[in-house]
Amino acid sequence: MRHRIRRGYPRRSFSIITSLLLIGAAVSLACHADDTAREAQPSSDETALMIVLDVSGSMAALDLAPNRLEFCRNVVARLVERNPRMRIGLTTFAGASRERAAVSVDHRNLMETLNHTERDEHDDGTAIGLGLATAVFSINDVDAPRRAILLLTDGVNNDGPLHPGDAARLAEHFRIQIHSIGIGDDGPAPIPYKAPDGKQRRAILNTGVDEPLLREIAARTAGGYLRASGGSEPIALADTIESLVLKSDMPPPSADPMDLRSLQLLHARSEALHDTPPMEPRSGRNASPSEPSALAKTFTAKVDARRVYLNDVLTLTLTLHGVTDCAKPALPKIDGFNVHDSTASVHSTTKHGKTSVSASFTYRLKPRQVGAFEIPAIHYTHDGTTYVSTPLLVEVEPDVFPAPPPGKAEDSAGDRLAGFEETLDTADEEPFAAKIDAERIDLQDILNFKLTLRGSVDKTAPALPDIPGFRLLDTTHSSRVSMVHGKTRQSVTFTYRLKPLHTGTFEIPPVTHRFLGQTHSSRPLRVVVDRIGSSRSKPEKRPPVLELETQVSRTRVALGQSFDIRLVLYSTNRVNSLRPVKSRVFPGFWQEWQPSPTKTRTVKTTRGDEPCMYHQFNTARLWPLHLGKIEVPSVIFDVDFDLFDGDLFESLADPKRHKTRVASTPVTIEVVEQERGD
Repeated sequence: MRHRIRRGYPRRSFSIITSLLLIGAAVSLACHADDTAREAQPSSDETALMIVLDVSGSMAALDLAPNRLEFCRNVVARLVERNPRMRIGLTTFAGASRERAAVSVDHRNLMETLNHTERDEHDDGTAIGLGLATAVFSINDVDAPRRAILLLTDGVNNDGPLHPGDAARLAEHFRIQIHSIGIGDDGPAPIPYKAPDGKQRRAILNTGVDEPLLREIAARTAGGYLRASGGSEPIALADTIESLVLKSDMPPPSADPMDLRSLQLLHARSEALHDTPPMEPRSGRNASPSEPSALAKTFTAKVDARRVYLNDVLTLTLTLHGVTDCAKPALPKIDGFNVHDSTASVHSTTKHGKTSVSASFTYRLKPRQVGAFEIPAIHYTHDGTTYVSTPLLVEVEPDVFPAPPPGKAEDSAGDRLAGFEETLDTADEEPFAAKIDAERIDLQDILNFKLTLRGSVDKTAPALPDIPGFRLLDTTHSSRVSMVHGKTRQSVTFTYRLKPLHTGTFEIPPVTHRFLGQTHSSRPLRVVVDRIGSSRSKPEKRPPVLELETQVSRTRVALGQSFDIRLVLYSTNRVNSLRPVKSRVFPGFWQEWQPSPTKTRTVKTTRGDEPCMYHQFNTARLWPLHLGKIEVPSVIFDVDFDLFDGDLFESLADPKRHKTRVASTPVTIEVVEQERGD
């Protein structure tokens, strides 16, 4: 038998061996490249992530399903599910910020905390800067190759002591990325609320995300920006966020000369002020540990500032959690302060099918003298249980700003803008006063004659005697009640419209009326009636003059020291309300409290030759964060005021409502190195 030799066998074997070698080399190179990539990019277990979640009231809006807050919970749940080895923490913010869960791999605790986190209805606002600063200081203590912050917010920064841009600079300094997510649509959004009748209803809330600010924050720290609008899905958004967190380049080291030491101390003090623990029941039949409903009730005391000026107003809020029907707590004597008025409110929040309620009582306190004072512990008994609040220390400093111009103080009920206004004592006012809106009129005009009864709310109009030369057209009345120096003041005003019958000089005789057990008589008034067109020209209707002035305690300050700022509004017309348009959180500064539109004084005065109202507002204390010249920008308000057809202080019969916008003057502060020994 002849054997055939197949010469192709060795060649085919060589080809197979060569192919296997090439494949092995390719796999080796791929593995090496993958190892190189893993070395260059930290994995999820090498990443620390702090979630910063907005829990302000607008997060209940329903433009994202089922609502904005629940949508964010679903996003975080997906992130946690996809990254079981990633260290994740939680910080929440509204008007204040709180670290809810430390950065760790304890995802069970994280999700339990997140699922029990509800909207903050008692400290509402959007303090993005403070929320970021809390997260930065927390995650900076974590040793990880990659550290990042995930900011979820649906609004505009309008509260808190720190501007978000300064918080981003802080994160950049520590090489911490910030990824910003804008939540919700711009414009009207439905939001549920509980009506006084207990039923759930819906309102329309105008919302908007400050997208330029969120993009700027992310760009500064080499992070990314995403927007979650009505059509967004939480799973898809979470997957995109995961890609951002794991694949973004870390920010380069920053040499930003921020005053980190002062910033850390100020932030720690801010957290301490907002984390005062509530006091549990001290004694009583319901304080047994076997009755959890009693332990659910807590009593807290809080002030809006720990340092005020002599001309400022301090707001003290007492809150009893767990009840709605309770009497107003009686305040003990508070050294250094007068109690001027108080208000009450009830809050109700529903979560996980359970409703929590609370009753709050707000007292406005006016300092009497300079010094350090203690608001003592307040004992309050409800339903047999006695609660005790925490004592609070408050420092009152001398006012370093210019004194208000001399003038007559305005009645607090006469000016409807919220805040305390100094007033004259009742003894300085006539109990039964008469006035007219003009001493000289034309035959075609109408004269408004007013009688005011102070100390009475009796709506029985005083009978007018015969008034020569006039015919009575109709009568109207108005009542008002105000609180002055802790006492209630009330009055009723009757307005009589009188039609002149012929020209000449006439006297409105005294009007006699008996009220409060006494007979009172008004003073006589003289009126001149001219022919049509021959009387003095009517006052020209001029546009209102509004000037918002910025006062500072000093324009040169050392780094680590503070200065104070106050806003003063001069207006030729009576102001009804002020609404901030632009954020009052100033970049470049830590702000202890805001120059909010809360008045401490209103005075009738003159500016030049023009009669006007002087409105003084609460004071803010600022710490500069870096050297150089820093500008305190304009504060912009929408002003709602009355436009009168006559004299500012007399023609109040027919005010017309007008609106305008006013901006304060910017001020530049020079920040220098702190001298030795300071």
